[in-house]
Amino acid sequence: MTSKLLSLPKPLAGAVLAGALLATAGAVLLPSPTAYAATPATTPCATGAPVPGDHNGDGRADLVVKVWDNAVDEAVLFVSPDRTNRGTWLDIEGSELQSTDLNGDTCADAIVVDPQRSITLVLGTPSGLDTTTERPLTLPQSAGLGLFDRVLFKTVGFHHDGVAQVVVAGHTWVDADRAHRDPFVDVFTLDPTGTPGTPQVIDARSFASGAQGLSSWPTAIAADSTTLAIGNGGDTVSAKVAAGRVHVFTPDAGDATELVHRSAISQASAGVAGSPQKTDWFGGALALCDGRLAIGAPGESIGKATATGRVQLMRWNAAKAAFTAVKAVDQGTKGVPGTNEKKDHFGSVLAIARGLTAAGSYDVVVGTPNETVGKARYAGSVTVGSFTKATYRTYTQNTKGVPDKVEKAPSEASAYGEYFGWAVGVLATSATRDTLAIGAPGETNG
Repeated sequence: MTSKLLSLPKPLAGAVLAGALLATAGAVLLPSPTAYAATPATTPCATGAPVPGDHNGDGRADLVVKVWDNAVDEAVLFVSPDRTNRGTWLDIEGSELQSTDLNGDTCADAIVVDPQRSITLVLGTPSGLDTTTERPLTLPQSAGLGLFDRVLFKTVGFHHDGVAQVVVAGHTWVDADRAHRDPFVDVFTLDPTGTPGTPQVIDARSFASGAQGLSSWPTAIAADSTTLAIGNGGDTVSAKVAAGRVHVFTPDAGDATELVHRSAISQASAGVAGSPQKTDWFGGALALCDGRLAIGAPGESIGKATATGRVQLMRWNAAKAAFTAVKAVDQGTKGVPGTNEKKDHFGSVLAIARGLTAAGSYDVVVGTPNETVGKARYAGSVTVGSFTKATYRTYTQNTKGVPDKVEKAPSEASAYGEYFGWAVGVLATSATRDTLAIGAPGETNG
């Protein structure tokens, strides 16, 4: 499968959810180092856990790839059940797909998103997604919007405490010159049929008294079964513009359908590496799984390496109802291959996977699509590191076992490269091990 790329901006942030790769054409699959035993197919919509990303009902996670067609400024989705170039185009309007169980029947449902236009919910069945169940998600902020008043947002599916929710974080422009914007968080609780009700609307301006809160468009959003995190890399912290901040929400103790803002994490927080600096972009990318939170600061400068990037790892402390710092990782960390270089933007793409560095491990996956490999600018790399141990691996297209090789941009006049690691995805292979999918949207084929 190939796609024609007519223009390709430099990446800064991206996000993927378990079971589906929200990426561009050119995906590489890397299993964990231990050979997998064949995983028996499970029956969707039966007792037990759903298979994240199983959109055709065969009990295995599918690969969903976003394919750009910039000639018309649109994107389409390609679904590959066997994780190859064989599959079908998904005939649902949107450019991103998030896999979750929206109605509690253990089928893999989908949230199909066009980040500036629409959100569509599609329910799953034992034979796959049922497009006849499509239902739009209507934001209360979208009523009566004009040309300059459109909504910009990010979304996530959030299944916890026996309820399924879709959370939309964003802002609306409220004047023609876009000098003022109103931030919001909408929390839609779905009924047993997967139908959204009237949302809880959270005034994001009230977060962190005296700060900007989410006055910029949220840069990342992630959730697990207990916690919601919203990153705002453009937030001002300690008078440093775009230093960045992450906001944490959990369900109300008396009403699980109501989310409550609990805390804000920045580089001024206890145990977090570094200090707030201009354009650190802390919270520019997020990944959250089973109480493990990875926060990307792709604009972080370390020593003389400006915008080289860093990732802060944190764990959820149930007793304190807060995240606590574990460690920070950058390309200067002992054991991490590579070096901190100018404009690498390490941490601009994140995921959390299981079993990639050792049996039973939780691992952070860091995409560095702007990485220079040899003399090839923007060739890209992906670093995998254990959450608890000093075990790290870095993959490029020169790594043994990775298809193809690192190549220079097609034209010396073009700054665009292969951008290996522009997006990363996690495909569940067994109950304890995952397969890593890597997008390389700038790859030249032929």
